[in-house]
Amino acid sequence: MSKFVKLALTTGEPAGIGPEVSLAAAKAFVAAHSDVEISLFGDRQLFAHETLPPQIQISHTPLKNPPQFGVLDSANAQYVLSVIRAASESCRVGQHHALITAPVQKSILDTPQSPFTGHTEFLADLDQRRQVVIR
Repeated sequence: MSKFVKLALTTGEPAGIGPEVSLAAAKAFVAAHSDVEISLFGDRQLFAHETLPPQIQISHTPLKNPPQFGVLDSANAQYVLSVIRAASESCRVGQHHALITAPVQKSILDTPQSPFTGHTEFLADLDQRRQVVIR
């Protein structure tokens, strides 16, 4: 049995602050907690020039298009949803103990074909849950 707490951390909107914030938070957290491993769920190219401590791994999901900071690309919307799905599934099957989500741009994810109102509702749908908040 592993002594580590394993966290799944999504990297959010690739053209926004999500990847940067995720990595900074992960680095700070593992520096303060030696019993934690964090998997960053996203495209490894987003972190190609970063030095990662051994407690941080990348769970790779390829981007459709390389991001340009500050410029949303609807072609990457499915990537963002795939990252959330993969991280959620890793928790569901016991590979990770908890899921942490990074900022996403709801306007690019919310389409008539696939409504997106937020992480909470999306995760509830994935897990087929009705009650998703503590009452």
